[in-house]
Amino acid sequence: MTTRSDLRAKLRVRLEDPTPNPLWSDVMLHDFLLEALHRYGARFPLQQTETASASGGELLLPVAGPVSARDIVRVRTPNGDLLPVAVEGERTPGWSFWNGALVLAAPATPGNWQIDYLTMHQLPPDDVTPITIPDDDIEIVVLLAASSALLRRSVETGKRGLDTSSLALVRVAEAYERGAEALIRARFRRAVGGYVRAH
Repeated sequence: MTTRSDLRAKLRVRLEDPTPNPLWSDVMLHDFLLEALHRYGARFPLQQTETASASGGELLLPVAGPVSARDIVRVRTPNGDLLPVAVEGERTPGWSFWNGALVLAAPATPGNWQIDYLTMHQLPPDDVTPITIPDDDIEIVVLLAASSALLRRSVETGKRGLDTSSLALVRVAEAYERGAEALIRARFRRAVGGYVRAH
């Protein structure tokens, strides 16, 4: 599995900066990688599952993961049934989301409720925890981060009046951005192709 250290090393190689006295600090690279992970996550969010335990009769089930109703993909009752989204004004069983909790239209049955939701990928706070994206997609994140780093550098160079150098950095950054987009398109094609073959 890929770690933050692995990502940082790959990014340094892409930026041609794996030297004893690097241009970019680890902290700066972490910022670029986090931004890249968020951009990646907007296309391919992290799929998570949370369990909420009910003793029976609750109308509120606090959850820690989802931050809005749009994040929640599905809710399963303890017996495995899918619970639909509540319809305002109707008394049929359903759920809505408010202030960090599932709001149930009917009292909860006892047991473990399963909440499947989507969230953003985060950069781990250490160099040993695995990254939450597939290894096949690591290059997407590295290219996005490298593009951001070079664009930042181009602004700094432009402020010093080195317009030619600034323009060259922008062109490389744009090439990295195009490379990332090409890999993203290829990933969508793989996903769709896999779905078709599965049927």
